[in-house]
Amino acid sequence: MATTIKLRSAESQGSSRRSKALENPALNAAWACLQHSSFALGYVDSELHLIYCNGAFAQLCDSPLEKLLRKPLVEIIPFAGLVCKNAILRDAPGKEHVCHGLLARTNGDAAPLKLTLCPDTTGNSGFLVTLVPDPLNETSAVPDHHQAPSRRQPPVPEGRDQFLAVLEHELRNPLTPILAWTEVLKQEPNPTQQMRRAVSAIERSVLQQRALVDDLLDLASIHSGSLRCEQFPVCIYSVLAESVSHFEARAREKDIDMVFESLGAEATVTGDRRRLAQIFDNLLDNAVKFTPRGGRIEVRMKCELKRVRIDISDTGIGIAPDFMSELFKTFTQAHPLASRHRRGLGLGLALVKNLIERHNGEVQAASSGENLGSTFSIFLPLQVPDVMSTGTAVADFRRKVLIVEDRDDTREALRTLLESWGFHVAEAPDGIAGLKTVAEFAPDLVLCDLSMPVMDGWEMARQLRESIPAAQIPLIALSGHGTPCDIQRSLDSGFQAHIVKPCEARALLSVLKKFLPVSARCSGDGQQ
Repeated sequence: MATTIKLRSAESQGSSRRSKALENPALNAAWACLQHSSFALGYVDSELHLIYCNGAFAQLCDSPLEKLLRKPLVEIIPFAGLVCKNAILRDAPGKEHVCHGLLARTNGDAAPLKLTLCPDTTGNSGFLVTLVPDPLNETSAVPDHHQAPSRRQPPVPEGRDQFLAVLEHELRNPLTPILAWTEVLKQEPNPTQQMRRAVSAIERSVLQQRALVDDLLDLASIHSGSLRCEQFPVCIYSVLAESVSHFEARAREKDIDMVFESLGAEATVTGDRRRLAQIFDNLLDNAVKFTPRGGRIEVRMKCELKRVRIDISDTGIGIAPDFMSELFKTFTQAHPLASRHRRGLGLGLALVKNLIERHNGEVQAASSGENLGSTFSIFLPLQVPDVMSTGTAVADFRRKVLIVEDRDDTREALRTLLESWGFHVAEAPDGIAGLKTVAEFAPDLVLCDLSMPVMDGWEMARQLRESIPAAQIPLIALSGHGTPCDIQRSLDSGFQAHIVKPCEARALLSVLKKFLPVSARCSGDGQQ
């Protein structure tokens, strides 16, 4: 007859208490077998705190056993523990999780390990933990010169991509409610001057933080080969005009005269609208950042034969001639001390060059020297625009939106923002509640988070699509997960779009207008 070991909760720690949990000889025998096993075994509770481990586990972790007990797994093996924690929150219960990571040893070395969490099927809410060395992620200290160059490179650890996905989600999520609440506060009817300054400062700080997060994660995606650019017709003028509009307020605060001139408002290129906006935002941010008070920024766009040219010029601190060859390299800054005052990591121009090249374009920089300003010129191939039909119908947007989000502060902020726009809003804290609310509320559109307890957004989308087609209720993912794999997984699950948190108010409203069903109102007939 099989014997089941029932392990107690994290509050019941220590050998004396654990002995009481194992009162009969069969359990004591099982305990002894585990304790002296050569396999590194442990047990964590539902919060991933270690409540039991054997000697082999402690030896592999290079730590005394008593120092490991009660510790969160994310502190024992930070990288793999964090990935597993995120996977448990994201995936359905009962799933086994395998993660790879590095364990810092007391001598300073880093040992690659494979961590496996098996759910407890005996009625407890914890996980059995196994820990083994991970030879697939080890690299030899002595290079093999007889190998082909491509074979000498160590494989990219699977865990690195998992870690980047977790990091992206955890960095972006807290910014969403902050950005949403600033938009709500901006709509206050009679704000004081101090309130306006405070809201403006908060918004600038959040957008700066988001830009830094985006740049870091995009560079990681570029180096891993996972950065993806969509290929759709884009009106380049509208993208540039939006970026210029976004930076006009910052320019006014520094008494900078910003001029925007365009010849070719109908110019169309093939590419990714979000990435093109990122290019312009990076260059305009630098122009405002490095132009002193009272300076001038000029943005000019014109068509040249089969390409469009955008020049962004400023009267700022300029670029030294001997630095021009280093300008577009990662982590390089022409004025590192000035950048500490004005912020920046030296990532923006490297991203600009990479993104422009992915659009089959090129970028050039020119400057007469330090304190003599600079000009960045972007060249992108033109696309012959499709003939688009135009009409006189006026769109009336439906206004019932369901927000499915497990974070209370984010849910409240989004609801307040959408209601300020006139939408009728319902809420749900997880996928199961979301499905129930869809049946009761009959929304015209659903904004849904992805990583949620009970049932995640991907599973909710799959179940919803089994009964309701996309044309009837559009599903929009709103998540801190933003890798190409995350976006593709959302689309495969039944979402029509994937918005990465934090999302600016105007971008969110634009998506709502795009996907909410419309009815044409013909002039003069009074019908809708």
